[in-house]
Amino acid sequence: MLNNQLKFWNIDYEDLNYNNIFSSILGFTGSPGWFRIREHLLKYFGNFDGLKSIELGCGLGKLSVVLNTLGIETTLLDFNLTAIESAKKVHEFFECNSKFICSDALEVEYVSGKFDISLSVGTAEYFTGENRRKYIFNHIRVLKP
Repeated sequence: MLNNQLKFWNIDYEDLNYNNIFSSILGFTGSPGWFRIREHLLKYFGNFDGLKSIELGCGLGKLSVVLNTLGIETTLLDFNLTAIESAKKVHEFFECNSKFICSDALEVEYVSGKFDISLSVGTAEYFTGENRRKYIFNHIRVLKP
């Protein structure tokens, strides 16, 4: 199963169209969903200063771009080195100062307890059974107490 997952996750990120990515990010930040997320973050944290987030299974890390532009320190993690390298290009394009980790989201013990926010978009559904439970638990595991 892992080989099939790796094959599926090995998307060709080489020819990125930054205009499309930029439009996608702007479209997201103008959506009602984003306003609810932003409102929720402000309610619980008061402001974004000093917050740290990690995106597990980041792909291009577009949501982390949005968080970084708000002043949140962003870390992105993905098992796929090509995704990490592409996310780096996207974050450089948007002048984000982000950190990147090429690692398995099922093995996050070494990053435990360091983040205020743990997020992912469109990743959990690729896991099944015990791996899905572990992936979801790992979102909790990486959070500060």
